[in-house]
Order: sequence, then C-alpha cells, then structure tokens
Amino acid sequence: MAALPSNRVSQGFWIDYTRGPVLGAIITTSSSDANLVIAVLSVLVTFAGSHLWDLIAFIRFWMGVSNQPRIALHHQLQILVRNITSPGAFLLETALVGWSWRHHGALSSLTTVAALAILCSAGFLVAGIFVSQIVSTSGLEVLAHSDSCGWVSWRNETTDRNRDYQETIFNQAVTYVQTCYNRTGPLSQCNIYVKQAVPIQEMTHTGCPFPGICTNNSAVRLDTGLLDSNDVFGINTHLDLRVGMQRVFTCAPIDADRYFTTRPIPPEFSRRNLTTKSCSPLVSTSRKCYYYDEVETLANTEIVYTSSPRAYYVPADDKSLGGWHNSTFDPIPELRREDADTHIIIFQNNALRFFTPNNDPIFAAHTEKQVLFDDNSNITMYIADKPASFLGCAEQMRFCFAQGGCTQLLGAGSAYVQARKIAPTSQQNATLRYLFFQTPNFYEAPRAPMLVTRNAVSFQLGIPPNQWEVEVQAWVKFLVAVTQTTITHIAAGPGIVRPDFDQLTEPLDWPGLCSRQRMGAPGGYSNTNVFALALVVALSGIIILTNLTLVPTLRYLHRRHGLFQQVMVSWAQESILQVQRKAYEGAGYSKWLDRDSAVPKTNNNMPIPGLGNEEFAAHIGGIVLVDCDATRPEGSLPSPGTSHPPLPPPLSSNPHLPLACSAGDPKAVDVLEEAEREDATYESPSRPDMQSSIGSVSASTSVPQVHSLDNQLMATDLKGKASDAIDQQPGLGNIGQEDPELEPPTLAIAPAPQALPPSP
Repeated sequence: MAALPSNRVSQGFWIDYTRGPVLGAIITTSSSDANLVIAVLSVLVTFAGSHLWDLIAFIRFWMGVSNQPRIALHHQLQILVRNITSPGAFLLETALVGWSWRHHGALSSLTTVAALAILCSAGFLVAGIFVSQIVSTSGLEVLAHSDSCGWVSWRNETTDRNRDYQETIFNQAVTYVQTCYNRTGPLSQCNIYVKQAVPIQEMTHTGCPFPGICTNNSAVRLDTGLLDSNDVFGINTHLDLRVGMQRVFTCAPIDADRYFTTRPIPPEFSRRNLTTKSCSPLVSTSRKCYYYDEVETLANTEIVYTSSPRAYYVPADDKSLGGWHNSTFDPIPELRREDADTHIIIFQNNALRFFTPNNDPIFAAHTEKQVLFDDNSNITMYIADKPASFLGCAEQMRFCFAQGGCTQLLGAGSAYVQARKIAPTSQQNATLRYLFFQTPNFYEAPRAPMLVTRNAVSFQLGIPPNQWEVEVQAWVKFLVAVTQTTITHIAAGPGIVRPDFDQLTEPLDWPGLCSRQRMGAPGGYSNTNVFALALVVALSGIIILTNLTLVPTLRYLHRRHGLFQQVMVSWAQESILQVQRKAYEGAGYSKWLDRDSAVPKTNNNMPIPGLGNEEFAAHIGGIVLVDCDATRPEGSLPSPGTSHPPLPPPLSSNPHLPLACSAGDPKAVDVLEEAEREDATYESPSRPDMQSSIGSVSASTSVPQVHSLDNQLMATDLKGKASDAIDQQPGLGNIGQEDPELEPPTLAIAPAPQALPPSP
C-alpha cells in the first residue's frame, strides 16, 4: 500500500460529491494557509459577536422604554443594557445589581436580560467551535493529480516491470487487509483510500454451486453488495454518473475421489520407488495429470512439495471478450456454468503438519506421523488425509447505473459486455471499463498467503472445522483491496509505488478521470468547507451591517418623519456621555451643546472637575455661596489666584443642603440656617432637590416608582420648575422639545468666610 505523496495532491477548489454539490464544496490548501483562514474567521466571528450583542441590547432597550414610572431597578438595567457592549461584562454588572436588590423582591426583571446575555455568550462559544470545524486538518480526503495519469492492466504480464508491479500490488493488498481491515493498524497507514475497509455484506450457507459433486452438498455465498464507484473506490462523480459493481462468490469443497484414476508411474520418477499414482481429470485433460502419494505431488515432470494452492479458471462465456482471459482450463461438464465463471482451487496439503487432528473438509488431517525436530525430539503430528483437496467457486458480477438500470448476475465478461450496452453516458462507460479491468478474478486469490499457513514451517496448533470458509472470506477481502489499490493508481499514477512504474501507464478513454480520484491526504494539507465558510462570512456580514445601519436608520426616520421618537430620544439620552452631561448640568456647569447627539459638548473649553472630585462633591452637597452678578464665565470655578479662602470640605452627612442663588448684593449666607428656615416655612419639601437628579438610583426600602430618564417630568425639573410628584424620583432624560430660552442654572461659587455673620 502506497500513500499519496505531497507532490501528487491537487490544490484548489473542488466538490466532494459524497456530500453533494453544496455541502461538498471544498478548497484544499496547505496547512499554513488554512491556519490563516482560521485566524481571520476567528477575528470576524468575534467582531460579529460584539455586534450581535449590540443588536440584542438595542432590542431589549427598546422593549424597556416606557412613559410610565418604573422602579429604579428597571432604569438601572436600561442604563446597563444601553452602555455595556459585551455580554460577559453585562452579566457581571447584572449580578452586582441583583445582589444589591436581593432583599427587595424586584429581581424578576433580571431574569430575561441575564438569559439573553447567557444565550449570547453560549452562542459565541458555539460559533467558535463551528469555526474550528470549517477547516479540516486530519482524516481528510483530497484529489490526486499526476502527470503520469493513466491505467495499467495488471493482467498484462509481458514485461518484467509489469510482473514486478503486479507482485508489488498483491503484496501491498495483503498487508493492507491484515493491517487495516481488522482496524488494528494506525490511522497513518490506513488513511489511504476513501473506504478503509470494504465489509462483506453477507456470508451465508447455501446449496452447492456445482450440483452433485460438492462435499456434504453445502457451500458458502459471499456477497460484496453493490460497491459504489464514488463511495468505495473514490471516483469522485455526481450521483447520476456513478457505477455500481457487485461481486458474488459461491464456493464449496469438491469431492474429487470418484474422479481419480490409476496410472503407472512415468520412468522419470522411478528413482523414487513410486509404484502407482492417481490421476484426476477434474483438473485437466490428459495434458495435465496429477499423481499423488503420501508426501509428494508431481505435476507433469516437476516435483512439487508445497502447501500453496493452485488455481484454474474458465469464464462462463469463453468468447464474450475475444478470449481476453487466456484460460486453457477445460473443466468437466459438472463444473461448467453458463451464468458464472468457474474457479478450481487445488490445495496441495502434503507439507501441512498439525499438532492435533481436524475435520475441516479441505485441510482434514487424521494420519499420525512421527516428526523429528532439531533437538532430536520425536513428536507425533498429523498430516493431511489427502495430498490434495479441491475447492470449486462460481463467481458472478453485476453492474448498475443510476439512470440505466442493472445487468443480471453473470460471469464477469458477460456482465461487462451487457453493461456497456446499457451505460447511459460515455463517462460511465469509461468508469465501467476501468473498474472491470482493474478488478482481479477469484483465481488470483491464491496469490495471497493462506491464514492456515502463516506459520513459517506450517506447523499448526489446531484449526476450526470451517477453516476453509475463513480462507475464502480473507481472499475476497484481498481481491477487493487489490481493486482499491489499482483504481487509485489511475489518477495518482503507479509511480507512487515505485517511480519507474509510471512508464507502464496507457492513455485513458476519458481523461477527466485524472482529476476525479479521491484519496487520503498526506500531512501538511487542509480542507476548507466553502459552504460553512460562506455561511459564517454571510451571517457575520449581515449581523455587522444590520447593527451598523439600524440605529442610524431609525435616527434618520425620527428626525425626518418624527417616527420612533420615544425610543430614539431614550437611546440618545441614556447613553453614558449624555448621563454624564446631565450630571454636570445638574451641578450647574456650563451650557452644553448637541444634547441629542451621541457626543455632547460644552460651548467653551473651560476645565471642570471630575464627577468624583471633592470640588464637584462640594458643589452638590457642601456650602455653596452664589454671586449672581459675577462676571466670570458661566459654570466656572474661582481662580486659584483669588483672595478668597478655599472651599470647605463637602458636607456629605447632610443630604438636604440646598444650592442657593442670591439675586441681590453678594453676601455670605449661613446655609445651615437657610435650610432651617426653609424647613420651617415648608411643611414638606416641594423644591427641586438636585441631589436626587444627579446620583445613580440606589435601592430603597419602599422601591418607589421612578420616571425614566427620558420622561417629561424630569425635563421639567431640569428647566428649574418644581415637580408636583412628591413620591416619584424623575429620571435624567427628556422626550419633549427643549426650550432654547431656558438654560441650566448658572452657579458662581464664592468661598466661605472664616466666620459667618449672624442671621438677620
């Protein structure tokens, strides 16, 4: 068996018709190129995965948009869905939110979003596994290609090179059957043909194929089933162009005792003191007569001492192919059949020795014989009851076509002639020709060593009573393996066995076969499934394109036609940058531009503190003194060079400290006393509390209803008007039209004096 070398692998696009024209589209490349494909696909799938999560998040956000007040947890989830761009990070943040809300019985809304994130993450994992399967790197098949493409008729033995080729093929077939048909060999040795082992479909006991002369009138029938030219032999063609071949062997031991005759020993053998011999006309006419005695078999004038069988063959129709078989065997009438080829296998058993007697009809041994071994030990062994036994086999063939039907079960030559008449296409006729002429007949089976003689000196510990059936089954496997081997040599060239064998090839009737042979790939090659590749690229492209165009399209429809207003305003206002802008505006820092765009901007480049800065905290919770007539830019902080004392630390312990603006002359105000006066004046706080408008919504014991960030109520609060809803905390967004005349309150901060004057 010879594996396909690297220089005879066809690279590029092809279709494996075993999988169909769509799923079977394949690109064969080197492994290095395949690794590049895998890397690119991995990046593409990862990129598409992030866009898929963006789409899922947008849809979930859309479903959560509402004009009605909702609990704070809902708005927190909306913020998370809107601004977290990976399912893993979203799951982590959702877990933190769920832990914070675990005692408030409001966790049911977490289930859906968490499930979406889990499903999306699982989808990424499955997609990654699927991408790795797009490129196959082991156990794959490729097309063979060779400049020496052609066929070799193994029946032609006119040259020494041809005989060497045949002998090599038979030896390789024997090794392959022993190694791979029993599946004991490594994959590297058995991954040569598209079908590692061709199983015998059926072995049954049946009647004698030659009535009246079979031992015990019983036989075995071995049926290969219909061997498909594509699936079994790797000739890569569409289903409609395939050829099926079926082989049936019916074999039985022949009772040849009644055909023996006694003749005198020829003078040339008189030196061996042989008196009489038996001659069997079962095998031949008087030109070939076998003489028997206990230890020797004499054929004509040659002494033969062996355990190897001999075979004779005659076709059912001697003239069907113009005598192509070259058979000189003329069987007796009992062995001739019109619907099958007849094979006679002669087992010359005179060299067989057994340690125990056996009752096998071919290898029966009951005669004791003392055998002297090299250590001078004398052991009783058993020799064959007969110096020769006969096995008769009837071989039949049938060919089938997808569109043209099937032939009858006939002798090989007769079935071939009939098949050529019904083959629908010239391509199928060519495939039929190569299948037939690359298939050895059963009489070639004895070229494979018998299982019973594997021992070098033919000493056997014992055999079962049906050993002959085991031998026949092994021979059939050997014949099928020979066809597997020789068929692949058409496209790959016989030079894969030995370079000079390429000189034996003859031109093909159908050159297309040179690019149709599938074989196991050598190392260093990979197959990329085109359908799977196109599917991944197409789905990734659709996901990416949809995500890149969905929001811009909805935004255009919103601005142009006023559609999807609630969703698009919410989507814009609850982005992380817009939430940041609202926090700064709530603290009074500057007028912001592009409030409905993805990136809001200030109308000047003044520095402002970070949201975690002490100055910002003081601005929203400490002592805030206001000079309404200040000439500094709106929202600016005092210059470090001023004579004012620094700002005091934030009074975070008192959440009720207000932001104040005096409309009169600037003066120091005791904020604590101001708060007390306001508390005495109002029975309940009806003024806008800026702390509730900038902080993130946290869990509360009563789980109050909160307006969404795009709610009109929050927009009203941002315009400086008091809210009538006492128990509702408004969000940060705005769905309504903004009043260009209104601006966020501009706060000028004055430093606190060292000592506060008494309250008037």
